[in-house]
Formats: sequence, C-alpha cells, structure tokens
Amino acid sequence: MTQEYFSALLSLIGLCAQIGITALLWLFFLLIKRHAGRRSRFFRLWTAAWSTLLAALLMLGLGLYALPYMQARDGEALALLLPASLLLYQLGKLGFLFLLLAGALEYVDGPLPARFIPLGLALAFLYGVTSFPLAGDLSGLLLWQTVMCVGVPVYTALRLFRLPVTRRSLGTRVTGLTLLLYAGLWVVYGLAMYQERHLAAPNGAGLTQLVTNYNGYLDALLQLLLAFGMVLMLLEEARRETNAAHAELAVAHEKLLHESLTDPLTGVYN
Repeated sequence: MTQEYFSALLSLIGLCAQIGITALLWLFFLLIKRHAGRRSRFFRLWTAAWSTLLAALLMLGLGLYALPYMQARDGEALALLLPASLLLYQLGKLGFLFLLLAGALEYVDGPLPARFIPLGLALAFLYGVTSFPLAGDLSGLLLWQTVMCVGVPVYTALRLFRLPVTRRSLGTRVTGLTLLLYAGLWVVYGLAMYQERHLAAPNGAGLTQLVTNYNGYLDALLQLLLAFGMVLMLLEEARRETNAAHAELAVAHEKLLHESLTDPLTGVYN
C-alpha cells in the first residue's frame, strides 16, 4: 500500500464519517425541534443549518468520489456534473454558515427583521456563485470558503461571549469556544491551500497532508461539540422560560391569596 493510496483512503473514510455524523446530528435536531424547539426560532434555524451542511457534504462526496468513479467505469463525459456538485457544495457550506449566524443572532437579539433571512441567503448565494469561477479547482474553492469559515464563526462567538451576565451560561460558552476552534482550524486549512496553490508545495507536504488526511475527522469532532453546545443553549432557554412562568404564577397566587383574605372595598382583613 503506497503512501498516496493510504492518504486517499484515510481522506475517504474521514469524509464518510463526517457525513454520517452530520446526518445523525440533523436527525437528532429534527426530533428535538418537533418536541422542545417549536417556540425557539433560533433552534429551528440551527436545524436548517445542519440540513444544508449535510447536503453540502453529500455534494462534495459526489464530486470527489462518485462522479470520477462513474466516469472511469462508463467512459462518459461528466465534465458538467463535477463543477455543478462542487458549486452546490460551496453554496450549501455558505448557507450553513449564514443559518448558524442567524440562529445565534436570534438567540442574542431576539426576533430578526423579516427580510434578514432572505437577504442573507441571497448574499451567500451571490458570494458562492461569484467566487466559484475564480476558484478554478477545489483548493481555490476552499480558499474562498476560508474567508467566511473564519469570519462568521469568530463574529458569532464574540456575540455569544458579550451576552449580559444573566444570560451567559455553559451552553453559550461551549458554543462560542467551539466556534473559535472551528475558525482556528479553518485558518490552518487556508494556509494549507495557499501553500499548495501559491508556494508550489507538494501534495504530501506539511499542512497540506494534515488537511487532506484528517480534516474530516477534525470537522466531525468539532461538529459534535458544537451540537452539544447548541442543545445546552436550548435546554437553558427552556429552563429560563419555566422559571419565569413559575415566578409569574407565584405572583398571581399571592395576589389571589391577598384578595381572598381582604375586603375588596375597604382593604381590611375579612
């Protein structure tokens, strides 16, 4: 088994593992949303984010492995399908980042303006379509993607860390820290892609080998940690709502008790 074959096999297993974990997380979030997340719009946005990420990873797997295999086996020209799958991967990844940001802003600031979601998705689509012909190949595509994969998580994490003290919790800290780790990991990815494209580094050298072999595993690990933080935030939000409802019930009970013990006209005890 050559080193090149081993690296390709390791990368394939990593992508399959990431797709499987993303699918499980999407199903898990979908089940939670149906029962506990109906009133939490931020959690609905995050569920949609996982669905777009799953679609993006499926398109990436299709473009990297399925289509080349079909082309080699059938001998047909699939030159149009490969760029289309990579474009859909780019759009899905950008959609995931925007929905992730929108859910966090919904949690931090409350209900978003009605035009925020359509406008943000339109800008993400425009960025993806504009950057795609400039990328040239998958490495260039990842370089363009790095800008958003670093900027959006960092901004989202800062918004979560700047919450009022009364709303800071374990869930917001875990989610914010995971987003910073995700941004740092994509800085490494971006350096690797830049090294390969502009410094004429071989495919098996340094950062490029790390990204090629282990990015799927690292991404999957951070996705699990991110999902854990998101679920914690949902549970903590539900607990705050429950505590507020209990406080309102206590006030109403005290008021009813006072009215039952006093005369409504004079205010003296019965």
